[in-house]
Amino acid sequence: MAQPAAQGGAGLEAQFNAAMTACFGQNSTQEQRSEADRWLQHFQQTNEAWEVSVNLLGNASLSPEILFFAANTLHGKIQYEFYDLPQENQAGLRDAISGHLMRWGLTPGVSKALTKRLCLCAAALAVQMNWREVFESIPALIAKAAPGTELSVTKVALDLLACLPDECNSYRLECHPDTRDAFQVALDQSVPQVLAFLSQTAARADITSDAEGFEGVLVALGMWVKFCKIPPDLLAQQPLLGTALDLLANPQCPPDLFEADVDTLVGVLRRYDASPEHMNLVQIMVPKLMALQPRFVASVNEAKADVAQGGDGEGDDVSRGLCRLFTEMGESYIKLILSPDPLNQVAVVQIVLDCTSHPDADIGTIPLWFWFRLVKEWRNLEDTNPLKAQHHATFSPLISNLVGECVRLLSYPTDIDEMGRQERDDVAYQRQKISDTLYDCCQFLGGEVVLTQVYTKLGSDYAALEATGSWVGLEACVMAVHQIAKDIPASPIADEKLMQMINMLLHLQTSPSTAGAWSQWPRLRYTACKFIGSLAPLFRRQSQLLSPLFTFLYSHLTVKETVEAAASAIQDLCERCSEQLGEP
Repeated sequence: MAQPAAQGGAGLEAQFNAAMTACFGQNSTQEQRSEADRWLQHFQQTNEAWEVSVNLLGNASLSPEILFFAANTLHGKIQYEFYDLPQENQAGLRDAISGHLMRWGLTPGVSKALTKRLCLCAAALAVQMNWREVFESIPALIAKAAPGTELSVTKVALDLLACLPDECNSYRLECHPDTRDAFQVALDQSVPQVLAFLSQTAARADITSDAEGFEGVLVALGMWVKFCKIPPDLLAQQPLLGTALDLLANPQCPPDLFEADVDTLVGVLRRYDASPEHMNLVQIMVPKLMALQPRFVASVNEAKADVAQGGDGEGDDVSRGLCRLFTEMGESYIKLILSPDPLNQVAVVQIVLDCTSHPDADIGTIPLWFWFRLVKEWRNLEDTNPLKAQHHATFSPLISNLVGECVRLLSYPTDIDEMGRQERDDVAYQRQKISDTLYDCCQFLGGEVVLTQVYTKLGSDYAALEATGSWVGLEACVMAVHQIAKDIPASPIADEKLMQMINMLLHLQTSPSTAGAWSQWPRLRYTACKFIGSLAPLFRRQSQLLSPLFTFLYSHLTVKETVEAAASAIQDLCERCSEQLGEP
């Protein structure tokens, strides 16, 4: 197929239709599809594509694929090539897109993908032209809806309302900063009217009874919260905010609507922290969110029961969504948590700890950034500030429990050996993030306290390995101590615990009850080698362990899975214990 060339609109449209037929036709060969795809990509870059796409959108007899391609072509050209369009043609394009959006938006049964793409076209063009009249088209579109189509037309209007701030702040939209700023001003000035419209729409009976319709309201609200300057007191006054919070407690809420609700409220929490000017909003958010704790704790208990019965404890969307909200609440209101006023801060931190205790590691690791923020803000307090000691006493029991949860989360998934490369890389990345949180625990509690917490758990995991051959718990404990080794101070108590851990690992390799299975635990052996290398400073004080340790490490140089860790550990011992080894 020849490349598009400058020619009459009808001829180019015919070529276009032929290419689309080749792309989507059932009888087309792969070669024909590839050639047609190349032609279409080249066509989208031509100046003729403007007119052809506009004309195609006016033809109701075309297939949904052709109509969507035309709308998508216009969207891309408005984003990237708008200034290639002669200025005298820009107003005509605006009128054409406005007309197509109005027409297709009022057409019953129209493809949602098409109307959404036309909304994006209109929104991108509104930014490029500072087309403020686009706001008036939203109620006008609904007003023209035929009886029985009000709901579907309103959904299109809500899509357009959500697209406006999204396109204005999209990095894909190429325009002068002054152009973007001018339309952002228009958005900010329209906030009161938009919030009123959304609250009124949310109160409509047909919207409240339609999950997709109410989802559209929440998505639009979320976009305006994210990108526009909404006064916090004005947002706090909106009935829609209370409705969104109450929806979280509804067990009948459809999954897609629940997720949209969570996304919107997470956006509110991120945008409005615990600053004094946001207090009216905080006083609405916190009680409503805290009231959801029993629902989340029940889901955690269900997951734990599933694990006890041999399941994987995978969390559902409700657990994940509530965890995101609780974590975001903790991060956003961190200043309140560390304030001197009694605000039931322990309850907020406890609910984030409940999130971390979820058996599903993908959910349990969501709050890790919160723990970093909490410890960092606490450390920033002056040592002479009595509030620092007060918070340490208050939160120490919770951080101590966090240590145990981190060790649990460090455990390898039971199907780690069946995972692909990318999945294993994801597990390794997750374990590193968990290790970072253990470091935060050391900063708060002290390395020796954290060591004691891990060592206490070690006994039961070692017993489980001997009884059932389950190695993941013991490996997690060894991994945890390896990661915090630099934060463990030199003391007789700490040295004794560390030496007992080392002797335990040496015993596993030589004991008749476990020696046979030792070769079947390459991940435990790898971590054991890394663990030994990280304790090199200990062996300067306890040099009697060096000989058996070198023997242990040498035996792992011939094993593919452990050779890198063993070689690294030997290097660490040679460099850090040269004097004990008799080297100058």
